[in-house]
Amino acid sequence: MTITALQCQFESIWSKFLELQNEAGIKERRAVLLAFNKQIMEFVTALDHFCSDMQEQVDARIELQQAIEHSGINHTAYEGFYLDQIAFYRQWLSGFAELMPTGRAKCSIGLTARQMLLLLRLARDTGILAEQQLKPYFYFLQASFRTNAQDNLSYESLRKKYSQLDRYTIINVRKLLEEMLVQLKHYQDKTA
Repeated sequence: MTITALQCQFESIWSKFLELQNEAGIKERRAVLLAFNKQIMEFVTALDHFCSDMQEQVDARIELQQAIEHSGINHTAYEGFYLDQIAFYRQWLSGFAELMPTGRAKCSIGLTARQMLLLLRLARDTGILAEQQLKPYFYFLQASFRTNAQDNLSYESLRKKYSQLDRYTIINVRKLLEEMLVQLKHYQDKTA
């Protein structure tokens, strides 16, 4: 299995995990959890195969190193082998670095959760965002963003706040949109 396939499988599991936290009734939870367990096991099996392949590559390199050590090759030839080993390990480590990023970094956004949700609502109501289901948007926001006040946005909180319009948030988003229009005019003036 390729790194890209493992990454896609992991992303799918992560999305399903976020959905699991908000499933409805007991019967649905059982079915969803059984399906999730199966998905996890498939990922673990694929990851095990990937790790076995990576182990075989290292074992082969260790054998090669031992053979070279006992061969009595000259210094110049050993330098070439050394550079080849370094290139191999760089590639090998890069494979794992791609598979396991150092963290699921979230983007900081200079808006409150309510402001972000109002912009989402505007984009959806004006047809910029075509998906009619809100669930994918809430999961995306939960997984991808943090505000100055909250490192972790919860699906349930986003869902509740989405329908709660308040005058203060509308006024602040309007000011933001007006500032954006002014900035857009500056861009337009530069291209004229």
